[in-house]
Amino acid sequence: MSEQLYAKLIIVGLVCSFLFQGCATTTDPREGGLAGGIHGLSTGKYEERIQQREERLNKLKQIQKDLEEEQAALAAEKEIKAAKLAEQKRELETLLAKARELQADIDRLKIKLDQQEPEIENLNNRLSRLQERISSLSEENSEAVKLEQLEAERVALEKEYRLLLDLYRELSQ
Repeated sequence: MSEQLYAKLIIVGLVCSFLFQGCATTTDPREGGLAGGIHGLSTGKYEERIQQREERLNKLKQIQKDLEEEQAALAAEKEIKAAKLAEQKRELETLLAKARELQADIDRLKIKLDQQEPEIENLNNRLSRLQERISSLSEENSEAVKLEQLEAERVALEKEYRLLLDLYRELSQ
């Protein structure tokens, strides 16, 4: 019995040593159970893994910080653009209101113009008649001026004729 027990112990020892050796050969200290843990502590793999994770955590924290800063910058830019958009909308509403007022003024002026067209045509007709009358009066006036000039010339010639007649009489005597 003791030989059987001894043989069993040897077999269990060999199996354990194979298991420990198989587990100890992994590079990941999380694997391999107790033997892997002992191996990871003795070789410094745990410390190395902790340092790698801390470095990765620090990188991720820096990335998160950068992303938060970028998000804050984008939020500020969004607020500025929203304010500009609101201002442009107010300006657009103001311009649209002015355009509506101007269109209403144009419509009123068109109606007024349509109402005044007959009056304008009447005034144009009166103006034409007055121009014709002025032209007629100018012709009459120029004829009157010609008559006056001819009368003045007749008087001047008559005066000259008398002077010549008087001079002739004096010379005939």
